[in-house]
Amino acid sequence: MIPLYDRAAHDRVTDANTALVMINLLILPLEYITNFDGVLHRLGLVPEFLIHPLSYANYDGLLVFATLITSMFIHAGAFHVLLNMYVLMVFGPALEDYLGHVRYLLFYFISGICAGLFAIYFAAGSMIPIVGASGAIAGVLGAHLILFPRARLRTVLPLLVTLKFFDVPSIIYLMLWFGLQLLGAIRSAEAGASGGIAFAPHLAGFMFGMMLGPIMAWRPAARKRRVRPT
Repeated sequence: MIPLYDRAAHDRVTDANTALVMINLLILPLEYITNFDGVLHRLGLVPEFLIHPLSYANYDGLLVFATLITSMFIHAGAFHVLLNMYVLMVFGPALEDYLGHVRYLLFYFISGICAGLFAIYFAAGSMIPIVGASGAIAGVLGAHLILFPRARLRTVLPLLVTLKFFDVPSIIYLMLWFGLQLLGAIRSAEAGASGGIAFAPHLAGFMFGMMLGPIMAWRPAARKRRVRPT
């Protein structure tokens, strides 16, 4: 079951969301042109560097706190970035329509930073760089769940000799996604895995997005104008 587009979005291609996607896609070739492993360690989020910032503040000329942002634009390969950007293109436009360009970008980066901070706590002392926009995108998914509970996704199911198109309530798709992330986090914890997919930041970004989305979407009611009697 592959989501194609979100019926809650008035425009499937929005400015801020498209800019995020294009920047992520353009950065990947630069990773390979330069030293790939070096880029991951310089621009990726390394928990140990953030826990002891005074020891690593001048690491290769880059302030370690900046990696909370730069890590969101670095990916571990083509499949990683393409999958992330595909999900963002499906779910991002509806949220940007609702929040507006500026609020959407603020929401995206705040969600990514919070997911990164949780990753630091979860993998304290690790020297393995955490990269990818998954935490920020998980925040988008969490906000979508709260702000568009009745939205429907146009999906396609590849069968043996044909394709079946149908609509699915987005709440079902998102809860299934959340359940898979929770299962992955439990299994990773039991296995003591320190690398691979960062399931815990996905969960943190999703839950944070559920809380931050309504806050960012709130708009004060217009005050009634007082008319002086004449």
